[in-house]
Amino acid sequence: MESVIINSKYNGPPNSGNGGYVCGLLANSTPYDTIEVKLIAPPPLDTEVIIKNVDGRYELWDANNLIASAIRSDIDISVPVIPSMADAILCETRYPGFDRHIFPHCFVCGPQRMEEDGLRLFTGVSGSKDYVAAPFRTFRGLYDQHGHMYPEIIWSALDCPGAYAITQISEEKMMVLGKLKAKIVEPIKREERLIVSGWYMGTDKRKNYAGTAIFTSDGKLKAIGHSVWIEIDPDRFI
Repeated sequence: MESVIINSKYNGPPNSGNGGYVCGLLANSTPYDTIEVKLIAPPPLDTEVIIKNVDGRYELWDANNLIASAIRSDIDISVPVIPSMADAILCETRYPGFDRHIFPHCFVCGPQRMEEDGLRLFTGVSGSKDYVAAPFRTFRGLYDQHGHMYPEIIWSALDCPGAYAITQISEEKMMVLGKLKAKIVEPIKREERLIVSGWYMGTDKRKNYAGTAIFTSDGKLKAIGHSVWIEIDPDRFI
């Protein structure tokens, strides 16, 4: 059993942790290569939470409340398009969050986060409407002493682009992250130039599915994710 604190810097909605970041924190405590994390309750900020290993299932607890659980999984999806850096830069100009954003201070996609404070991943839709993409402009604080990106940052970058793929390729709707499955294919190094993309994978009632990926500028896959987003009543968060 170990304890962690989700710093308020890593918020999604104003008063809870960014889903991808929290999934990455929990996944990083497992010995697995591919992990599926289910979010059960809003992750609290600046509060000590406990990670427990329950027969190979890793759980995140806030006092008596289960926040998330992680299990070993696999991921069997293909990337439909590998955008070039020029494509990603053009997609970024179409990011709808510049004009209207429900959580403008989100650590991952909030346009009101300052440079080197948030990831500022502004994924806009391609001209073909097959995918969303953006450059991933990283900075020193995202890497460990060996120059490798922290796993929880990689998981963060695989989060919000999935939602923007759904809302820009399918239809706009209010959603929260329900599950995120991810695999870090190989470490991301400080000197690498990166692109993040996302694509829509269908809807089943209130569940919406998306794939996300991180590439180097020369097209090498570094990490891949599959997310389930749950459509909700906007009054829960507004």
